[in-house]
Amino acid sequence: MGHRFPGSPQLGPQLIGVVSLGQGPDVGSRSKDGGTSGQDRGQYAGVRIEFLKDILELLQQGPAERIPDLGAVHGHHCHGLIHLQQEVAIFHRPIIEHVSGQPSQPVANLRDSYGRVADDLRISVTDRCNFRCVYCMPAEGLRWLARDDLLTFEEIARLARLFVERHGVRTIRLTGGEPLVRIGIEKLVGMINEIDSGLDITMTTNGVLLKSKAEALARAGLKRINISLDTLHIDRFKEIARRDALGRTLEGIEAAEAAGLAPIKLNMVVLRGQNDDEVVDFAELARKRGYEVRFIEFMPLDADGIWSNDKVMPSRIIQERIEDQFPLVPAPTGRPGPSTNYRFADGAPGGVGFISSVSQAFCQTCNRVRLTAEGGLRTCLFSLHETDLRGPLRQGSDDQEISRLLAAAIWKKEEGHLINQAGFVRPAKSMSQIGG
Repeated sequence: MGHRFPGSPQLGPQLIGVVSLGQGPDVGSRSKDGGTSGQDRGQYAGVRIEFLKDILELLQQGPAERIPDLGAVHGHHCHGLIHLQQEVAIFHRPIIEHVSGQPSQPVANLRDSYGRVADDLRISVTDRCNFRCVYCMPAEGLRWLARDDLLTFEEIARLARLFVERHGVRTIRLTGGEPLVRIGIEKLVGMINEIDSGLDITMTTNGVLLKSKAEALARAGLKRINISLDTLHIDRFKEIARRDALGRTLEGIEAAEAAGLAPIKLNMVVLRGQNDDEVVDFAELARKRGYEVRFIEFMPLDADGIWSNDKVMPSRIIQERIEDQFPLVPAPTGRPGPSTNYRFADGAPGGVGFISSVSQAFCQTCNRVRLTAEGGLRTCLFSLHETDLRGPLRQGSDDQEISRLLAAAIWKKEEGHLINQAGFVRPAKSMSQIGG
């Protein structure tokens, strides 16, 4: 045992119906008797308007166009998903704007060919990191992207605006690498918050720079934070992160708490034989401090290629160990997410969650999409290809063209990854290069 740091505390397929509207009165034109079609039409005029509103809301319309079937996705077949073969009808909303006087803000959700909707965007702001975690990066580091290869804050904000305003994304998480090494990151948080102050803007960080950044991030609009912490032991921390920085990470956690970035979530990557004996300690920490601890299975995204199944500690075993000490009760969130969450049965504060990417893949309910630091759109952590957005941005593509690229890429999202199955191919990029 090492020395502990002193005082450390199914979403079912969503099918779109295509409604055929019969020939009706010309709502936007003038009638034969000289009045407008919105006047003196009898008792059904208001009903008709409300009906159109309801239909258009139901269909989540955008500009008048038809989006063709972009083809089936070949790959892993998770049980329970249905591939959508039909075309999706998207209607104009100007008629509603005309009769109601309200501006239209069409939203066309990013729906893939299996019915899943991508409303959670993860944006990597850098591939650089000040740690060298064994499950992510080699000790000598990686070849970093050139500054000009990174998306600028303005480019990131433009893409974020399209995702939010045109495609209904409600959660944006800033990642890396280590996002806090990007100079002026709080400025980007503020730019995203200006799009919609109601957005769930979050960040994943190792916390080592958080003590000096937490208040500025909160003021800029960051709502909550996830902090990577894989051990409470000083010597193990140095072995896993290859940095002597446990004290600074713990100070960062306290600073985030003081800044109101709640709930504090701790991400623990569980490595069999290395830190798996600490899972109960982390559950106890959650109870004492009201934190949410996420236990994450080791995934094959390390640059050193050390991953193997025998290094994976299945979530089921972690949960059993915790429940031997602290019985748990389910705490569903009501929306898709990678974590299966629990509260403590005795009412203690905090909670735990299990991200079982390897032993119990959650591909059927995946609602995430990722933007790499250099502007590649990835539909899965384990994707073998990306859609380049930096090129079109810098070549002058307008918003409509970028939106079409987004929709086409998401439509082709993989049904699932192939970990533990024949045919699995590791991505060429490591976690830090993709964005965690």
